[in-house]
Amino acid sequence: PFARQWAQTVVQRDVQYLMWNVRHGGVYAQVDRDTHPDPYLSHFAERDIVTPSGRHLTLINPSYMTRQVFKIARERNTVLGHVTSLKPLDPDNKPDAWEARGLENFAHGAKEFKAVVTLDGKRYYRFMRPLLVQQSCLRCHANQGYHVGDVRGAISVAVPIPRSFASDARFGGLLGGVGGWGVVGGGGGGAGRGRRRVRRR
Repeated sequence: PFARQWAQTVVQRDVQYLMWNVRHGGVYAQVDRDTHPDPYLSHFAERDIVTPSGRHLTLINPSYMTRQVFKIARERNTVLGHVTSLKPLDPDNKPDAWEARGLENFAHGAKEFKAVVTLDGKRYYRFMRPLLVQQSCLRCHANQGYHVGDVRGAISVAVPIPRSFASDARFGGLLGGVGGWGVVGGGGGGAGRGRRRVRRR
């Protein structure tokens, strides 16, 4: 189905640019109204630097960069995205109930977590993939007890299901026939709360 392919493509893209940032140890961006020094990176001696011309730059780590990218997507009314973890440094990365179940599954070896849900009266395909700790991740997370290869967290996305798919019984049958799927109605529970929280970030 289109929504599933879209979600998988989005997550794959997000993981790729996140890994690019990880390999470079973070990148610097100019401080402005949308980009402020990250308080969770205050222990870095060079979190903030000033160029010879007087420009104030701040360090953008993978999580911060991904949050900003997801904010742009929300402003364009496309995919809802969230970086999340069971042990987040930033409270904004706390999982909702659905994401927490996915993270627990990842801790037991699952490779992905997915469901069709109703959020604010609209149908969405929710999809998560785990993020594993790499050596460079330990710059920020070593004091949390992580080791290389551990599940650090996950990227979670919610992709709108086109009306033509949502009303097609064949589409519903395909979703129900794949192991690991769940169907949630009513817009309540953790999924609904997660969407509202993401919009506030």
